[in-house]
Amino acid sequence: MSCANVMKRDRTAVINPLVTCQPMGAMYAVAGIRRGLPLVHGSQGCSTFVRYSFSRHFREPSEIAVTSLHEDAAVFGGRKNLISGIGNLASRFKPSVIGAISTVPVKLLGMTWRVS
Repeated sequence: MSCANVMKRDRTAVINPLVTCQPMGAMYAVAGIRRGLPLVHGSQGCSTFVRYSFSRHFREPSEIAVTSLHEDAAVFGGRKNLISGIGNLASRFKPSVIGAISTVPVKLLGMTWRVS
């Protein structure tokens, strides 16, 4: 007969960073739309973390585009990166929806996008 070892811990909670990542939840939502493609408006590391998690979860590579912001673009808004990223995705992949997900405090006011 087997015996189970029960270990008592001093901590009361465990925080899983995958559960608290709001941009990851937005990428899940966009990836769930037929021919939807998430575009991460942030640093390369933010999308790499989510790509790795998606690949482990779905057991296949996932398509997540990134605008690859650097320090200067993050300070000045990175509007040029976002516009060129959306244009490249629309012309190459022809998705039905492009979800622009911001991981940094960037102003996106007054910008609407339609993929046709």
